[in-house]
Amino acid sequence: MFSFFKKHDKEFEKQIIGLYEKIVRQSRQPVFYKEYHVPDTVDGRFEMISVHMILVLLRLRRNADDRMREISQRLFDEMFHDMDRNLREMGVGDLSVPKKMKVMMHGFNGRMHAYSRVLSGWAEEDDGETMLDVVARNVYGTSYEIDVNSISVMADYITKQYEHIRSLSVLQLLNDDEIFLPVAVKEAEE
Repeated sequence: MFSFFKKHDKEFEKQIIGLYEKIVRQSRQPVFYKEYHVPDTVDGRFEMISVHMILVLLRLRRNADDRMREISQRLFDEMFHDMDRNLREMGVGDLSVPKKMKVMMHGFNGRMHAYSRVLSGWAEEDDGETMLDVVARNVYGTSYEIDVNSISVMADYITKQYEHIRSLSVLQLLNDDEIFLPVAVKEAEE
């Protein structure tokens, strides 16, 4: 009986890691950095992983059962385990990593709240904040020069991905090779 649970847990962990890898693969597409002008920095890459992770987590939240909460938590844990590993590989000292991780988690939670509000329409009702505001502040927040067209294209991209991800079943999220829509290059070039 216990071997069944171990086998199930191993398969479940593979699915979580696979889902996280899909998120990272989508986030690392060069078009974001070349055409959409997302800063090609540690911060910019964190923003892109955060955006795609948030889209998936928002989808998982639609089903508020224990299994969805477990998938969400395991996915979140996998992301921040990866962030910890990356910080250490970049040479951040062992004593500094927990502090940086705390800042990253706090920032991620703020982004989760902001994207959730604008995608649900609550922000515009409450305070008029739009997707453009959230994208400018987060995705392009470390840019010295902000291209207004890129902000608009990225906001549109995020909204379309949100609608697409919402239409997928949890089984599709876990098992399909491609869960995100292709990134449009022509839109960013206009």
